[in-house]
Amino acid sequence: MSDDADSRLVLSWSKAIATGNDGIDSDHMKLFDLIQKLHEATSPKTDFSSDSSISEIIKSLREYTQYHFSREEKFMESFPYDDIDFHKRAHAGFVTRVGEVDERSVHADDGGQSLVRFLYDWLNSHICNIDQVMVAKFIGVDKDADFQNGQTTIVINGAFNVALSIEKLSTQLKYETHPERRSQIRSILGKSSEHLINLVSLADYRVQQFGCPIGERTRLNGIRNAVQASACTLAENYARKIVQYGQSILSRQSSVTLGCGTVMTTWIATMNMLIELGVKNPNALTHETYQMFADAYRIANEVCDKERQVTRLTAFGKEANTGPSKFEMPPIFSSRVASQGDVLASTALHPNTAET
Repeated sequence: MSDDADSRLVLSWSKAIATGNDGIDSDHMKLFDLIQKLHEATSPKTDFSSDSSISEIIKSLREYTQYHFSREEKFMESFPYDDIDFHKRAHAGFVTRVGEVDERSVHADDGGQSLVRFLYDWLNSHICNIDQVMVAKFIGVDKDADFQNGQTTIVINGAFNVALSIEKLSTQLKYETHPERRSQIRSILGKSSEHLINLVSLADYRVQQFGCPIGERTRLNGIRNAVQASACTLAENYARKIVQYGQSILSRQSSVTLGCGTVMTTWIATMNMLIELGVKNPNALTHETYQMFADAYRIANEVCDKERQVTRLTAFGKEANTGPSKFEMPPIFSSRVASQGDVLASTALHPNTAET
């Protein structure tokens, strides 16, 4: 994503992550609003922000997060909730990490945007994986399935609408001859395709976790056809983004390591889904593309290792003896036959293994 696109990014709450509890949803809206303000204040394109305004936003985030968690924990104590300890540990881990943010690093380099990515990704993940399930258990099992199906339908409807816009844009591009307008259409197509990928990925997750009516599954499979055409290219973009972001952390150019593992987990999951959709024949990949994927998994693991060493905190809600999982190349790559480029690269790295 370009700097221009990133500076206009809207990190807002949406119906797709509604829990069904008005009080909790209202709190979540406020938190997303604060994250959006932090994003705008720390964006490279923002000229009016100051250190004091950024500090005020971070202070508000800390205070409102604690207020919201306190309210939410009172809610979960009001009914028989079997995951209450797990949920409270997740809250405590988040409060600790946000409390340890070094504000000096937020003002420098990509520190502010790194913090924004962590806050946004963690909050989205927490709401979808924990809060929605908690409220569903409070409502009752009978209403649980209907509620989850309704949330999944919202996501699929969104994906369907984006897929329609991509189809129209593709038709426009086919008949457009003006170079500048073609470039503009391609740019919009790229952003729309990435949006569609994210929606399909979220829909897939919801179907796996909560199930889905057959009719909605059929719609989702149809939408996948709009994704496949650009999936491999988008997977390469994600791999490149993982490598660049990871290298900046490992080389200490980006001093904020807070939540970088969460960012990596999210990007790797999306890249895996894109590879599954778009890479049908791994032998057709160039050596450079294959190496980009391999580097992405390796660097993502190194970043997560570094975060664990720095923070010395276990993953949210997990016991200390739970071992960290490693990112691995998808099984499809196991069938890849070494190309001439692979062989030459291996020989260059290990000259003594060359044939005599």
